[in-house]
Amino acid sequence: MLVACYAIMLPQELIINNPELIYIYDNEKVEEMRTDVTFKNKMTGFIYLHFNMYENLHVQFLSKSAFSAEKQKKVWEEYIKKIFETKLAIEVWEDNKNLYDTEFSKYMNVLIKKTT
Repeated sequence: MLVACYAIMLPQELIINNPELIYIYDNEKVEEMRTDVTFKNKMTGFIYLHFNMYENLHVQFLSKSAFSAEKQKKVWEEYIKKIFETKLAIEVWEDNKNLYDTEFSKYMNVLIKKTT
């Protein structure tokens, strides 16, 4: 539960301090601003943050077969699929997917296919 709370609060705090990070959900805006090196670096870090949090949740909780885990998994899948609507998120994943747990990587690749 603590991980889930942290997963919600940290991105919100980062968006408050860096309002441009809200564009993680807007591919057109990300594409428009990605030539700004500072923006691209911040956004790439923000994307990594989401991948890392989701891997932690997936490995520890969501890969379990409990009913409540399945309900939570669907919510998190929709959240991550929304992030994969940005080309930058897909590029970051493709360049770094080998850094993550093998089963998690397979799972994320399926989510990307569902999104694109």
